[in-house]
Amino acid sequence: MDEVFIYRQITEKIRQDILSGALHPGDRLPSVREMSRTWNCTIGTVQRAYQELAHHGLVTSRAGQGTRVVDRLPLALQAETPLRRAALVHRAEAFLLEVLSTGYQIAEIEIAVQQALDRWRFRFLRSGSQ
Repeated sequence: MDEVFIYRQITEKIRQDILSGALHPGDRLPSVREMSRTWNCTIGTVQRAYQELAHHGLVTSRAGQGTRVVDRLPLALQAETPLRRAALVHRAEAFLLEVLSTGYQIAEIEIAVQQALDRWRFRFLRSGSQ
């Protein structure tokens, strides 16, 4: 399976567990080795997922202490609600319906969206924003 796809799945699963309360502040995440066995992927893939979560302020990692859920979520995530998420999904579906109806294929839409996201990520990283 594509390592990039797995890293995103791991990141999203842990993110959802934190936001839903399944993981609590201070909870320790499984070791990188444990997660690589669970997800049947390389250690580097799990490390990348953990780094992404740390970049977004959801977890902290310390040598010898492992990776833990932060004590306080970033303000932007504290405001996230199911209704807000549903509104975003609705807008994404409207966009997809629009571009699919004009003849674009799913694969080319996915590539274009990924390119756009990569450009925005670069801009945010360069400016120090999230």
